[in-house]
Amino acid sequence: MNWKSTLLVVLLAAGSGVWLWKGDTWAPNVGRRAAPADPPALAALEADFTPAAVTRIELIPPTGEAFAFEAVAEPGAGGAPQKAWRQPGNWPVRAAEVSELVGAITHLRTRFRPVPLPDGADLAAYGLADAQKPLTVKVTANGREYVLRCGQPKPAAGETGGPGSITFHYPSMSVIVRASAEVHYTLGRSLK
Repeated sequence: MNWKSTLLVVLLAAGSGVWLWKGDTWAPNVGRRAAPADPPALAALEADFTPAAVTRIELIPPTGEAFAFEAVAEPGAGGAPQKAWRQPGNWPVRAAEVSELVGAITHLRTRFRPVPLPDGADLAAYGLADAQKPLTVKVTANGREYVLRCGQPKPAAGETGGPGSITFHYPSMSVIVRASAEVHYTLGRSLK
């Protein structure tokens, strides 16, 4: 065996031995760090945003008229009350689309860290400026009203404008959350 390969094997064996001996104390300090906890307001939002807690959803498109869905209790099988959705004026509701909309809104989870937004920040970078015509969604859950503004940011220089992620702004919490573009598709499809 060549002296270089012998030296390499000895160094690898010594490194493995040291790692075996001290690896448990070194491992937590090497590599990925645990993500900081979500802001308390966002954690409360996740606790409030459950399908059972949502009682009203109002979609305000950038153009056109707003429309709303309200949850009512109806007698179900065996006389037990169950939740059903109605529109003001008793317009017919497509139950499958409304349940998909409720699911999309109540299961908003981000792939990224929430971005705290200082007062007076420029919302155009997130696709949420009034001139960019974001979709506004008002949700009443557990007796509290939440306002979400949904927009798609302009691609940065060198990026394509394909479907990527969209941003949601919770004005009451001053936080921006990025989510999958599929959520924007579901919300936009509900407007048609």
